[in-house]
Amino acid sequence: MSRLSIRDPRRLAKWLVFGVAAAIALYVAVAAAILAGTFIHYELTRTTTGDVTEMIEEKLPLGSSAEEIAAFLDSRQIDHGAVERSGEHDPELKEAGIPPGTMIIHAVVRNSGQSIVLRDVGVYFILDEQARVRDSLVYEITTGP
Repeated sequence: MSRLSIRDPRRLAKWLVFGVAAAIALYVAVAAAILAGTFIHYELTRTTTGDVTEMIEEKLPLGSSAEEIAAFLDSRQIDHGAVERSGEHDPELKEAGIPPGTMIIHAVVRNSGQSIVLRDVGVYFILDEQARVRDSLVYEITTGP
């Protein structure tokens, strides 16, 4: 049985290289596991477009007033703007066939978390001329690389 000794520098160097390579591989595996875990946790706990659609259907039915919308969003600390007329540069509204000048309230449900790509949920409340909900448009906002 031979021993590792300073007298055999080539053998010692091989073991050192092996040890460093094993430590790097272990570090990379642990880092990958942590990253995967945070991604999975974010995906399992974030608010989705389906969650927001369901919430709107349950709590803000057609005919709800602008004041009811604002009170509901404020009670849940959801970012939103005031009643305004849509512009020509609202791509989601344009794609949905909503003409510029339509009365809207825009809100964004922010998803916080530890992920490379964050997905927030945007909502346009489409209002009639009496400032009551006649429709809503829920869409995903992706931020990140």
